[in-house]
Amino acid sequence: MADLNIQLNLRLAPEVLRGGLLIVSLLAFTTELGSENVTLTTYYPAPSGVYTQMITTGNTWLARENGNVVIGTNNLAARLDVTGTVSATRTILVGNLASDPLPADSSDGMLYYNTTSNKFRGRQAGAWTDWPTIGCPAGTVDAGSYCIEADERPPATWWNATSIWLSAGMTLCSMIQWYPACAAALPGLNNMLGNWEWMGDMAYWGQFQQPIAGNTTCGPGGTVWPPTSLTNFRCCRGK
Repeated sequence: MADLNIQLNLRLAPEVLRGGLLIVSLLAFTTELGSENVTLTTYYPAPSGVYTQMITTGNTWLARENGNVVIGTNNLAARLDVTGTVSATRTILVGNLASDPLPADSSDGMLYYNTTSNKFRGRQAGAWTDWPTIGCPAGTVDAGSYCIEADERPPATWWNATSIWLSAGMTLCSMIQWYPACAAALPGLNNMLGNWEWMGDMAYWGQFQQPIAGNTTCGPGGTVWPPTSLTNFRCCRGK
């Protein structure tokens, strides 16, 4: 059989020819491209831009390198500056420091936990103090680690006095509370002397007896049993 020769002449426009060569080139390098990682860097709209709403579903880093985060304000006064109410459904952990911050780093309203004294410390009126500083309710005097009522209560039996301080959420002052407050003549304390007052302690001298104090001196004035006589008293409470 004789050979059959067929000649086919194609005429392609230049733009069609260029497109075909591009497709052939992409197909030729498909394997190589599939094995590479491509990193794209974009600058708009992320990370710069103004957003009306942003939702993240994982870890979120804000101002990671530098700068401040502000909420509800344009004020850049602190690393985190919030104008408005901050709500937490569990606990809030404040900073732990061994000593008060330097004056240059301090401002009124600051709060931290002092790991040396194991107490909260707050900054108010230009000074650091143990916090809270207003641990005594109205009608009582701050005696350091406890509060003592400024005025003695009307006479009552020891049993009735017990029910009164229980209902007040306090305790009958013990001798170890009553005596230092009396001896120090704390400002605001009234009528510490002049009347006997029940003490919250109980003594045992052959039988249980109830101490009293405060008639003429700040020292103990003896004991009474049974504690049915009408005697003044005052209540104390710890901070």
